[in-house]
Amino acid sequence: MALRYARLVAERSQDMYIFWVSAGSVEKLARDFSKVADLLRLSRHHALDQVTKLTLARAWLEDSTTKKKWLLILDNVTRETITMIQADIIPRRNSDGRLLFTTQTATIADLCTIPDQSLTIALQPPGIDDAVAMLAAGAGIGGESTDKASNADLERLVRSVGNLPLAIDQAASYSKGYASSTKELLDLYESEEIIEVIGKHEMDSRANAG
Repeated sequence: MALRYARLVAERSQDMYIFWVSAGSVEKLARDFSKVADLLRLSRHHALDQVTKLTLARAWLEDSTTKKKWLLILDNVTRETITMIQADIIPRRNSDGRLLFTTQTATIADLCTIPDQSLTIALQPPGIDDAVAMLAAGAGIGGESTDKASNADLERLVRSVGNLPLAIDQAASYSKGYASSTKELLDLYESEEIIEVIGKHEMDSRANAG
C-alpha cells in the first residue's frame, strides 16, 4: 500500500520530492537517509561523513523557505530504529512535508504517531481473490491474454510469494517488464534461481533509472 500511495502521489504531484528509506536496521536507515543528501546534491563533496549527510538531509526537510513539497517514507520501522528516527530523522518543523511509516507491530506504530495529528491504518493480507486480481491487473493479464494464465496458476503464484501485496506487485512488474507468462514466472519462483534473477532485475531497474 505504501508503494501504491507513493506512485499515486507522484502522479498527482509531479513537483513532489519522494524519498523511500529502509528502516529495518540502523545501518540501512543511516545509509539510505544519508543518500537523500546526495540525491539533493547537498553534499557537493562526497567525502563528507555519514553523520554530516544525515544532518544536511534533515535540515533540508526542515527548511520551509524553499516551499518544496516532500514525502518521506520510512519503511519497516523496528524497535531498533525508532530511537534514531525520533532523534535524528524526523523533521522538527516544516508543514510542507509528509511522513509515512510502515511497521509490523502496533506498538511501534503508536511510537511513530502524534496524537490527533496522525492516521494509523492496520493492514491485513488481501483475500486470495483480491490478491489474484491485483496480480492480474499489475501484470496486464486480462481480456484476450487471459487464456495465457489459468486462475490456478495465478493462485499458486500468489501463494508462493506469501500473499504479500509488495511481493505481488514486484512479481507483476517483473512479469510485465520481461513479458513472462504466469507459468514461467511460477516455475521461476518455485525454483532456486529466483534469488539470482531478482538480483539481475533490480540491477536492470537501477540501470534504467540512471
